[in-house]
Amino acid sequence: MKTLKKFVALMTLASLVLGPASALAETVITKLEQDGGSTQDSAPVIIAKWEMDGPVASLTGTDAATTAGSQMAASGQCGVHKTMSICGIVTDPNGKDDIKNVYGDVYYPDAVRLGDSHVDPITGNLREVQECGEMVRECTMTKLTAANAFDLFCNKIRTNNNNLPTWAANYNYANVCDTANEGVLAKETAYVYCCDFTLSYEDPNGLYTVKVWGTDTSDYNSVPLENKMNYLATTAFDIDFTNIDYGKVKTGVWQEVPGNTTWATTAGVNGASVKNCGNTRLQMGVQQNDMGIKDPDGTSYVQYKAAVSSATNYQTYGPGVLKWLNATLDLSEMNEMDFGVNVSKFPQQLQGPFTGTMELSGKSSTHHVCQL
Repeated sequence: MKTLKKFVALMTLASLVLGPASALAETVITKLEQDGGSTQDSAPVIIAKWEMDGPVASLTGTDAATTAGSQMAASGQCGVHKTMSICGIVTDPNGKDDIKNVYGDVYYPDAVRLGDSHVDPITGNLREVQECGEMVRECTMTKLTAANAFDLFCNKIRTNNNNLPTWAANYNYANVCDTANEGVLAKETAYVYCCDFTLSYEDPNGLYTVKVWGTDTSDYNSVPLENKMNYLATTAFDIDFTNIDYGKVKTGVWQEVPGNTTWATTAGVNGASVKNCGNTRLQMGVQQNDMGIKDPDGTSYVQYKAAVSSATNYQTYGPGVLKWLNATLDLSEMNEMDFGVNVSKFPQQLQGPFTGTMELSGKSSTHHVCQL
């Protein structure tokens, strides 16, 4: 009985000290190790890999150029992404049915840093990392039927695009496709795995590292087979205006028509905006004619000025001169275009209103470099 009273007293003291709302917290260390997971003699083997025009279901076996390796072409259209397919031929020392999963990993070019406007095409969110050699994303590959695998690789690619694949050591078309050479696809001792991968229209051009690797039922990982995929440079832009109306212009006075950063869904007059739709950074150029404001001997009385972004100064140019503007648009960046005109003289023999043409051009600019 004394022991019980002592226990009750201790519990009462504890409740007075801690109070009814108090709680205790402890941090516990957790740990695990992957069962297997390292390269073993029994791990899967990636025999060959390649990238081709997607989607996988089309089984094209094509890319954008005849040079060796994989080359992909961007759409050159805002919001229109490139679907490519990553494929690999995979076997396993314990038999092809020991293969569990196969993956394709894509990494950004090592030396390229994205600007502040880059949006991931899958998540729709801004990329928050510098992207210098970072992984774009990973895709899980699916197995083709034996018939489709053989036709794709041994017929289409071997015949029409035979410098497309990257090979593991000691493998070639003969020991993959020919029965006489124990061809692994001919004898169905290997599978072809593929996945579709989305490259954004604004993913930077350059050399992307692409790796294919697999796991088996014992959770052993293959040695990845990798290559460099070239996302070819495509310079493109879009504008949301079809007319620049300078309005009523006084002699010798600059008349300015500022743009804006509100994209018009229907292209119209003034309020000019421009958007980078390529996979390079973009420099804009502008050229205009004299709208017919000149003497019979050809003497012109018109000067123009233009700028990209209100944060940059106007640059002046004469009729017929292609002027490259200083500001550079980052990947997918949208900004305003500002224009101005100055007419030093309206010849008496001419009657207005005056109309002319403006030609806009774009050229690539170097990417931002990585900050090491």
